[in-house]
Amino acid sequence: MNILIINGTIDCAGGKILLCNGFNKYTEHTCRHLVAEETYLQYETDIVLDRCNFFEVDRLARKADVLMFHMWDFNTPYGLINWRHYLKGKKVIFNGQSAHEPGKIRYDLYKSGKLYDYYKDTPVQTVSFHYNELVYKGTKWVPIYKPIYDKEYLPKKDKNFNGTLILGQSPSTPNTKNTEEFVHVFRKLKDKGYDIELDIIKDVNHKECLKRKREWHIAFDNMHQGHEGSSAWESASMGIPTLAKLGREELEALTDRTEPLLIGTSTHS
Repeated sequence: MNILIINGTIDCAGGKILLCNGFNKYTEHTCRHLVAEETYLQYETDIVLDRCNFFEVDRLARKADVLMFHMWDFNTPYGLINWRHYLKGKKVIFNGQSAHEPGKIRYDLYKSGKLYDYYKDTPVQTVSFHYNELVYKGTKWVPIYKPIYDKEYLPKKDKNFNGTLILGQSPSTPNTKNTEEFVHVFRKLKDKGYDIELDIIKDVNHKECLKRKREWHIAFDNMHQGHEGSSAWESASMGIPTLAKLGREELEALTDRTEPLLIGTSTHS
C-alpha cells in the first residue's frame, strides 16, 4: 500500500517521521510524510509544506491508499490543499495526541465526562496516550513509536560520573514543558551548593540530541501535562531516571492495561 502521513503544524517529537521510516524499512508498504513546517529540534523531514512542489503532493495524495492525519482535521485547508478532495476510496486514519494539546478544551471535556467525538465520521481513529480512549469516542490506543533497540536509545555503558550530576531536558515545545520552572529549581539547588550541571537541548538535530541525552544522569520531561512525552520515553529507554507527571486521568486509563509500560525506568536495566 501507499501511505501518506499528513502532520499538523510540526512533527513536534519526531514521532511520525519515525513511523514513516518504520513502514519503509520493515514492511512492504511505501510511506511519505508531509509536515507544515520543520521543528526546532531539527528532526529528519521528508516533505515540508512551505517548500514542497504542490503537484508532487497532489500526485502522492491521489496515489495513496491510506491517508493518516496527525493532529490535523481533514476539513481544514492545508495551504492550497483541500484534503476532502482526496478521501474517496481511501482508508482514512486520524491520530490524536494529548487531551492537553493543542488547547485546554479537550481536557475540560474529559473532566466533565463529555466524550470528544468531533472526528466521529473518521473510519479509523487512533490516539497516542491511553486516556484519550476516554476522550475520543471509538478510538484505539497505539503506543508511541521509538526504535528503543537502536544503539542511540540504549543505555551508555561507559558513562562517566565524576561527582557532578547532569540534569537535562529536551523539550519539543518549551512553552508547555515547564522549562522555565525547571531552570528556576536548578538554580535554587545550585545556589545551595549541589554539584549539578544543566543541559537544555534545543536547536540541534535529533542525532545530536540523543548523543547529549545519553550523558545525563537525571532527565526532566514535564510537571503539568499529566502524561509522559516522547522525550521521556527516549531517556527512560537509555536507563536514565526520568521525571514526568502522570495525571489521574492517565493513571486511571492505565489501570486495566496489560501491555508492558515504560514509565520512569528502562526496559534494558
